[in-house]
Amino acid sequence: MIFEILGTPISKKRHRTVKRGCFIHSYDPQAHLKNLVRQKFIEEMKKNGWVMFHKNIALEVRIECYFDIPNYLPQKQKNIYAWGFGNQYITLDLDNIYKFFTDAGNGIIYHDDRQIVSSYCDKQHGLSYGETEKTVIYVTPYSELKNPRIEEI
Repeated sequence: MIFEILGTPISKKRHRTVKRGCFIHSYDPQAHLKNLVRQKFIEEMKKNGWVMFHKNIALEVRIECYFDIPNYLPQKQKNIYAWGFGNQYITLDLDNIYKFFTDAGNGIIYHDDRQIVSSYCDKQHGLSYGETEKTVIYVTPYSELKNPRIEEI
């Protein structure tokens, strides 16, 4: 399954806790964004005739995040990124991006994100002309044949 979410990749934020009178209330500040992404997953699955993976299937998830070059960088630094030589550390944490999208897939793509046994996440800066910021998510059944440790034996 391949899902493409247009727009700036989203990083997971912590739940917030507030006190209202005598009550303490916790909430997810990204609930609306997560619901939008979940809706996109549902639309793609219906359009392609996909069904949720069975709960006994181990999965491999690959997430690719594409970012534009930040405007606040000096021109020399922008050129370095445009040529593909820049460090990829200037934007959101990769683990938080991964967590947001795998959480959003719970109950839609797979029963629970505990089914994920192999993952790969990558972020790239310096899009080609005409490209937009996006997140591409690949979800496939995990195959031990693709495991490089088995090939060494």
